[in-house]
Amino acid sequence: MRWQVINDYGIRFGYRTYDDKVLNGYRRRRSGCSARGERWEVHYNPYAPERIWVRLPHGFVEVPWIHVTQVSLPFTDYTWRHIRKTVARTADRDAHELALARALEALLKRARAGHGTRRERTVAARAMAAAALSQESQTRDTAGHVSSSAPVPDIAGARWPLDGEGEELPHGLDGFDEGEADDEELPMDRVSRLLDPRAEASQWVTVGAGGVDADERFDPVSTWMGWQRYVDSAPVTADVDDSGWSREQRLDYHSQFVVVSTPAMEKVSVQLQRMLLLNRRHRGTARRGLIVSGPPNTGKTTTLMELGRIFELADRRKHLEIHHDRLPVAFVSVPPASTPKMLVSEFARFLGLPVLQRMNQAGITDAVCTALCELRSQLVLVDDVHLLDTRTRSGAETSDQIKHLGERIPATFVYAGVEVDDSPLLTGPRGQQLAGRFKLLRNDPLPYGTQEQRQVWNELVSSLENALRLQHHRAGTLARHSAYLHRRTAGVIGSLSHLIREAAMVAVLDGTQGITKTLLEDIDLDIRAQQHLLAAPAAGSRARPATRTRPQT
Repeated sequence: MRWQVINDYGIRFGYRTYDDKVLNGYRRRRSGCSARGERWEVHYNPYAPERIWVRLPHGFVEVPWIHVTQVSLPFTDYTWRHIRKTVARTADRDAHELALARALEALLKRARAGHGTRRERTVAARAMAAAALSQESQTRDTAGHVSSSAPVPDIAGARWPLDGEGEELPHGLDGFDEGEADDEELPMDRVSRLLDPRAEASQWVTVGAGGVDADERFDPVSTWMGWQRYVDSAPVTADVDDSGWSREQRLDYHSQFVVVSTPAMEKVSVQLQRMLLLNRRHRGTARRGLIVSGPPNTGKTTTLMELGRIFELADRRKHLEIHHDRLPVAFVSVPPASTPKMLVSEFARFLGLPVLQRMNQAGITDAVCTALCELRSQLVLVDDVHLLDTRTRSGAETSDQIKHLGERIPATFVYAGVEVDDSPLLTGPRGQQLAGRFKLLRNDPLPYGTQEQRQVWNELVSSLENALRLQHHRAGTLARHSAYLHRRTAGVIGSLSHLIREAAMVAVLDGTQGITKTLLEDIDLDIRAQQHLLAAPAAGSRARPATRTRPQT
């Protein structure tokens, strides 16, 4: 599938022109799909390239190749590309396309008669075999099958490949022509670049339509109310029936989406359980804790939140009758340029304690420690600890404040931050004291070197793909391109989730309801992932970040 402009001469790609009277009334017109540049949805079968299918407002229509009568024998897109490489261009574009069609007919007839070169006979034999399979599939009974005229991804006789499947082609010989860029654009005399806010607004999906912000108050998880809503909310699972879902429901589902368990998350979970047991009867002040460190977007905060939710749910089961009087988990984030008073005020804000202007740091600290002890808090999660710069006076004093809270609250503390092991937090006398009590766990991008590492990555990709709720998505598509996904995302789970979720939403919005590699190529990732892709492209990779090759279908 690809998106094309319907011009006066029809639709042109792969150095073939398709036209028919059914396109009258839609030439040089916008499709109404602004997400695809106002182009029209086009499908074609590479094993029967003599026709294409175009989705018009009233449905799909079949459009033939203008030179289909010049070729009497079956051929495939592979055969056509062979002809393009062997026939030199000696005339204008229209005349050259006709010459290619006649040369193709001559080649097929020579090969069928047993003449021609060995290469020509091989090319023709492949075309005949592929066409025979396609014809056999199209002539089967229609029970349980789709008609060959219906241009859907599993059309009988058609194989709708992703970009990257099938034959490897030299750049410039992949079915698309460098000189055909004008065929991809709407004619300039019909294009208006004037912004019409009202017309644009009609194309937008309003965020509040069925979303969380429509009638719910937003409370961050760094507040008691927000944390309780997060713990009480039902996690997204792949075991749902989406047969009757609306577009809004599909968008909401893929916006929230599932959380996959990574090896780093499993390791932190095991270590956290051990630390909780280690500190359970500890009466001293030097309790043990954990620090989760790693690059941005690798899932550190998600790990903290999910493990915190699991622990609180386990605590509720253990204390069914009195769990409303308990607060087993506290979650706060270190504010930028934090001071000791600012940090302890974050704890007070989480607890809902009033912080008056006249209250000093010691008074707020006493109130916070008293409340957390009375509420039987056992796990304190502190995010963004990399913002603490112990080289400054305020940063050093804030670090001391965290240590003081850890000594007064009988709980296990878990910190998370970006590259904490390289930050000032663990340097100097204060840092050495912290390093002597805390165990550091890395949450790095997932590697893809050994067979075991590739298996882990493939399992994560498959888990995310199995959770998709798209009506026409072909199972196994993403798993088949797991190596490509690793190159695009550099093994960062946050970037992977972003790529798949956004692609799913685009597929919902444009009505295709399926993810292809072509669609993935159109998704721009976060700056860090893009920079990594530009800095270290894989040798021999078909994914070219600087100049992308147009997809085959």
